Amino acid sequence: TAHHRELELKAVVPDPEGLRRRLRAAGAEPGFHGRMIDVRYDRGVELTSRDEVLRVRTYHHGDGGVEAELAWKGPPRRSAEGYKLPEEVEVV
Repeated sequence: TAHHRELELKAVVPDPEGLRRRLRAAGAEPGFHGRMIDVRYDRGVELTSRDEVLRVRTYHHGDGGVEAELAWKGPPRRSAEGYKLPEEVEVV
């Protein structure tokens, strides 16, 4: 079980392959390659109305292996810079 805060940054990437090339050139390596499926759960809109998320994320690896994690994200606070900073609990 991991309990942490996640600084959430999202961006539109107009040239994904160019970004991959620059990351590889900088020495970065992919941490996961395969298919990832996210399923969110709620009871009606109970969690959504509180800005919370309950999610099961499944990783389907290229070699046939499968892993899953259950995560809860609380209502996000804001960092000093204005980014989302939700509390998060994950079980792998």
